[in-house]
Amino acid sequence: MARIGALLESHQLARYRDDILSRGSPCVAIALKDPPSASLPDLPPVRIGSSKIGGDPDLPPGFAWPVGDDGQAGFYLQIVLADLPRASWNPFPSQGMLFVFCHDDQRAFWDPPGWEVVWWNGDPASLVRTPRDVPALNPLVGESVFFSTSLSRPLTFRAGTDFPPGSQSDWDWINAFERRTRDSDGEALNRYFDFVIDAADPGAAADRAAGRGPYFHPIGRLLGHTDSSIREELTLAARGASDRFRDYDWRRAHRDELAKEGASWRQLMRLFSSTAIEYMSPCDAAPNYLMAQDTGARPWTPGGGIVGLASS
Repeated sequence: MARIGALLESHQLARYRDDILSRGSPCVAIALKDPPSASLPDLPPVRIGSSKIGGDPDLPPGFAWPVGDDGQAGFYLQIVLADLPRASWNPFPSQGMLFVFCHDDQRAFWDPPGWEVVWWNGDPASLVRTPRDVPALNPLVGESVFFSTSLSRPLTFRAGTDFPPGSQSDWDWINAFERRTRDSDGEALNRYFDFVIDAADPGAAADRAAGRGPYFHPIGRLLGHTDSSIREELTLAARGASDRFRDYDWRRAHRDELAKEGASWRQLMRLFSSTAIEYMSPCDAAPNYLMAQDTGARPWTPGGGIVGLASS
């Protein structure tokens, strides 16, 4: 809270503090770890068993590479869970490896899952770097150079706070903020977007100072802010009521009901398009959302935002 308060002051947003803080959620920022001065061809190889994105995964013996109806999934990233910051709001196990594979990054999040998340907890010394079979890749991911390149880059993880925008309907609040500040504080929205980057990743400013931009972009978030509209649509999909997706009058009338039913849906991971890793999603460079359902009580279920989290 002290760090976020200082960021609000430095970005001249303190007057909007309560409104902004009510929308924050704790997150883990995923960032590149390699030396900022090294060019891509000169990057050192990533050690087997490390957290990394791209390239070939480090798999345990006997691990069956995920395959779907249309071919082999593309490897996206692997996370050494011991590398993650530990906190009461972090539901991930503290040991083992998390692997993320992509079957189809063009599906909407209410369709059958296009991403596969695998948790493995075994002896790290048994991991073997396993080349993909590029010709067998699902064509719905094979068009992206990211899934066929041998380039991999190490990752680091930093605990931060995620604020809107997370997805499209967050722009209702963003637009309202812009209208409210347009006449009295015309640069407030630009300062807010800068604040969001620094709030989510405590190391972002140091990365910039080390010369890591503008080619250097965030990779994504673990956990963080989940847009209410995504919860609503996942709830409707689970009901088999996808015909209600565009019935906004009905959704407004049933918002409380949908929010209660959708409270267990959580953003597990949000992955960004990034020229730094050569991954670009097919939908106008939009993020990919990996959602999970958790019926247990967690500090990050919908409530009072970061203000409530600080007191719970």
